[in-house]
Amino acid sequence: MTSSAHPPFKIGYARVSTIEQDEALQLDALQRACADRIFVDRASGSIQDRPGLTSALECARRGDSLVVWRLDRLGRSLRTSSTSCTTSKAAALP
Repeated sequence: MTSSAHPPFKIGYARVSTIEQDEALQLDALQRACADRIFVDRASGSIQDRPGLTSALECARRGDSLVVWRLDRLGRSLRTSSTSCTTSKAAALP
């Protein structure tokens, strides 16, 4: 029987705040978490335009998981992080 459902996909997201910071620790953790695809941003958490996060959320399908090393990698506050993800996915999911 053929099913149109896809197996859950783990989408990794890493962010470093400055060019001097190294994302290696985050990437290692995401790889150990078996992320299928990893997106990276080099920007402050206060900056709203983060192409890596946007691409990660656009890649996500219903049932997929967004994996981060720490929640503060999504934004400066839980409210900001939650709003970013909710707003982005609301437009994408049927």
